[in-house]
Amino acid sequence: MFWKMRMQPPSALDDLLASDSCTLEEVLDEENVVDELRSNRALLDFLTRQDILSGIVTLVIEEPPDDLEESVRYRRPYVACNLFSLEQSSANALADSVVADESLLDRLWSFLDQPAPLNPLLASFFSRVLLSLLQRKAVVMIEYLSSRSGSLDQLLGHIDTSAIMDLILGMLSACDSSPLRRDLIQWFRDAQLVKSLVDLVRPSVDEDKQRNAARTLSELVRLCYDHLARSSDVLHSDQLLDILEHDDTIQQLLHNVLVENTSASPIVRGVSVLQSMLTLQQGLTDQSTTDTPVVANEEAARQVVGSLTPWLAALHRLLLEPPPSRPVLTTVGTIAVPVGPARLGIVQLILLCLQSKVPEFLHEFVRLNVGPTLLDLFFEYMWNNFL
Repeated sequence: MFWKMRMQPPSALDDLLASDSCTLEEVLDEENVVDELRSNRALLDFLTRQDILSGIVTLVIEEPPDDLEESVRYRRPYVACNLFSLEQSSANALADSVVADESLLDRLWSFLDQPAPLNPLLASFFSRVLLSLLQRKAVVMIEYLSSRSGSLDQLLGHIDTSAIMDLILGMLSACDSSPLRRDLIQWFRDAQLVKSLVDLVRPSVDEDKQRNAARTLSELVRLCYDHLARSSDVLHSDQLLDILEHDDTIQQLLHNVLVENTSASPIVRGVSVLQSMLTLQQGLTDQSTTDTPVVANEEAARQVVGSLTPWLAALHRLLLEPPPSRPVLTTVGTIAVPVGPARLGIVQLILLCLQSKVPEFLHEFVRLNVGPTLLDLFFEYMWNNFL
């Protein structure tokens, strides 16, 4: 009879919430607080109180007390973050309450005001909460972010933290519908996101920032091609992709990694971005079922390879005179001058360019005798499977 009447036994949370002295910390310490939020109206009313929401934001962005045991130190911030991740109307109510108060958004965003490096765990909580708000209240959040002067620069200032890189990419994934995507890309354009990322791929920049900036550029290219592949309009173009593959972008990227640089790392990063452009273009071509996308895609490939052609001589020179590297001990002996990731990346990039069959590139390839150099590398490093 008890179950037929769909009655539920009272939970410990109900007794706790009925107390006038109930605190946020006590609620978050309860075993099933996240699950309870799905159906417990009293809990939702408690969590959407202004003082409680402020406490939740504080838990997400501030370091927990040092005197707590390590095993429980980040439990409350973790639970607070998970409250926003539910696929339920209760999470929507939390998001509504946060975005309705700009001071709470300012407080949340203040996490980025601290100097680098960020606490990676708190950064992941911050990123998850912000993406949850963006997914549920995209219009309000894009308007808020674009109205903040230097907000994108703040994000890029912490791009050495992987969670912040994921946040930038997650913004584009969260805004997949045309109007929202257009507004987000306009913000990216106004804040010069692509240019700022390219500027971070240079020898003078910290290694972690270089790596994540290059990964962000490559992932942005992939997300743009994914969006094009899902588009029903075969003539549809992507404004962000147009910027990423623009001649100015490629010229600046190559200048950063090839001019006055003797380090392998920036070369590897820059070449990987260019590889992603050509690889994803070919992938889109292979998946096409009509002539029009193939033609448009081949035009994009010609544009990228055309921008690369003037730099083929510099790339060829690196094949002949690679950046300094340590000897490598292998099962067939010590290799004093290994192939190295920079030269291997350049070889792969050249092969991708050859597949595009751009006449200007083919002419320069022959004129510079790049082909014989590639063959020499193949026989010089006969045990290198990648070559």
